[in-house]
Amino acid sequence: METFRFASMKNCAEMVSKALPDKYEIKNIHEYVCYTSDDHYVTDEDAGAPAIRHGHLIAMTVGGVECDGERVAVGIKMSCFCSWISENLPDDTMNMKCCDHCCDEVKPAPTTEDYRNEEATSRKRKKSKF
Repeated sequence: METFRFASMKNCAEMVSKALPDKYEIKNIHEYVCYTSDDHYVTDEDAGAPAIRHGHLIAMTVGGVECDGERVAVGIKMSCFCSWISENLPDDTMNMKCCDHCCDEVKPAPTTEDYRNEEATSRKRKKSKF
C-alpha cells in the first residue's frame, strides 16, 4: 500500500489542462481528487486503483499527470457516484448512505467588480431606451 497526500484541485486542474489537454478535462473540480507522493508516480497503468483514506474508499484512480517536474494522480470521487452505485447494486440491503449534492459545482459569490459591471450594463440599457 502506498501513502499519498492530497494535492490542490486548482493546481491539479491547471496541470492536467496544460499537460494533457486532448486527453483529460476536469470540468467540475468537485468530482475529482488529486493526490501525490514523493515515493511513487501514478501513471495510466494505475487506473482503477483505489484511493483509501481512514479505511474508506475515496476515489478510483483514472491516471497520473506530470507537468513542469510536478506529479499528481487524478481520481474520481466515489461520493459523486454513490447514488448511482446504490441504485445499481444487485442487493438493496446494503443501505448505502450517500450525500446530497456533494459534488455540485459551487458558484463563487459575486464580487464588488461584478456588481459594478452589472450597474454599468444597467445604466447603458436605460440610456439606449431614450
